[in-house]
Amino acid sequence: MFRTELQLPPFAHQIDRSDHLLALGSCFTEHIGGYLETHKLSILVNPFGTLFQPLAIAKVLRLALQQKDPDPRGY
Repeated sequence: MFRTELQLPPFAHQIDRSDHLLALGSCFTEHIGGYLETHKLSILVNPFGTLFQPLAIAKVLRLALQQKDPDPRGY
């Protein structure tokens, strides 16, 4: 079987238990977030609900940075 093997250098910043994490996205995010919570990491998962589209994620991040609540109707 053919496969490409990659040698990746270690990432400069490793996640530490003192880090605070935010996860936004689909149900995959829910699963990964649950795994991280199980391992005692401080993570906030989908505080605006499950989001599938990158533009929707960008919109809620922009609103959060402006300290505005997203309109539940999507406006």
